[in-house]
Amino acid sequence: MIGKAFSKMTAVVFLCAFLFGVLAFDMTGYCEDADADGNGTYETATPLEMKKEVKESLSAQDDTDIFKIEVQNSGSVMFQFTSSFRGPYFTIENGEQSYISSRYINGTSSEPEVYKETRRLNAGTYYIKVTNSGSNTGYYSVYVTDQQPTGLKISQTSLVFEDSNSQSVTLTAEFFPEGSIEQEIEWMSGDNYVATVNKGVVRAGGIGYTTITASVSDQPNLKATCTVTVKPGKVATVTQLTEKTKKNKIPIVCSMGYSAARMPDGYHYYLYDKKSGKYVRKGKSSKNEYTYKGLKEETGYKIKVCAYIQTPDGEIEGAMSKAKTIYTLPKQLKATTVTGFQKKNYTTLRGHKARVINLKWKKVKGATSYKIYGQEQSGGKFTLMTTSKKANVDLAAGEGYTYKVYVVPVRTKHGVSRDGKKSAKYTIDMR
Repeated sequence: MIGKAFSKMTAVVFLCAFLFGVLAFDMTGYCEDADADGNGTYETATPLEMKKEVKESLSAQDDTDIFKIEVQNSGSVMFQFTSSFRGPYFTIENGEQSYISSRYINGTSSEPEVYKETRRLNAGTYYIKVTNSGSNTGYYSVYVTDQQPTGLKISQTSLVFEDSNSQSVTLTAEFFPEGSIEQEIEWMSGDNYVATVNKGVVRAGGIGYTTITASVSDQPNLKATCTVTVKPGKVATVTQLTEKTKKNKIPIVCSMGYSAARMPDGYHYYLYDKKSGKYVRKGKSSKNEYTYKGLKEETGYKIKVCAYIQTPDGEIEGAMSKAKTIYTLPKQLKATTVTGFQKKNYTTLRGHKARVINLKWKKVKGATSYKIYGQEQSGGKFTLMTTSKKANVDLAAGEGYTYKVYVVPVRTKHGVSRDGKKSAKYTIDMR
């Protein structure tokens, strides 16, 4: 009887113990202390050396790690925490285990997250406590340094934007030696018209050249620069000044494809070379006007134009314009011969009775038109009276006077015209 009672009592005790164990498991989420590697208490904290990264892991069986670090001298100390999984909780505490700061880190195995924090600390003992805030498992690392940086460098030392169209590039700044304490960086542009910078993001503005500077305000030796060049845009139009074209010279003008407060420093002018199959630079000008010289008459030439800006590294060109074919003056035609005139009907000229005459001359091969010059009065200056595409033209002349005229053949090709030689002066006798 006593044996049976003892057995029942033992069973009840065992059941209570089991239920208490289940309850304890539900409350903590783990069996035991979940400190498999034995460094989950301040007494067993792992010593951590300055400037030496430590890699560890957390799991359900080991959800807490504590590190102990000694700060030898008062000053800035940088803490770097990296996690390849979601949920570890990093806490910084002083020697009395009082809270200083904390941070959740959420990374992945393919993209670990890195968190850096710089603190001014007094010399003494400090703890870093890492706990698993969830049921995830993964690796993390801890790095602490009191190494002061001796220099600063930017990810790119030069940037070139093809046009002032608000393109942007993000610059990053790194302190060296590698692993030293990071400081707050101030970014500044030497010319906000050319480029602006905000937290390392450089955005192109207008054409020109400037410098982006990264610095630390209270440490003059921590400074780095990146040059920025914003090229001119493409030259939109190239026009031949046909009225100024001479025998072996072709003047042209060009214009940019956009209006800007600051224009290029000048333009480069290219001419296509058939032998090399390339465009060869023939000259430059600070103005948007240039004259190609030493060309053959009645010949077409392909040209291109691009704008440039002046930088310490030399002249930086923008995009080339589209090809433009320009033409020299046509060949000069020989003089014609006036063959005579024929009187026709009467008309009124300036309120007076006049006679219509038809002036005739010999055709000139290659002429596209003719200019007829004459005197309005005897001994007067010759002026252009009219033009004709045929080898004859009607003129009005007052009777009782004599007039002198001459004819000039004109050759026009590709929109460029050239006067031929003058004919001999011819007298029209209306007496």
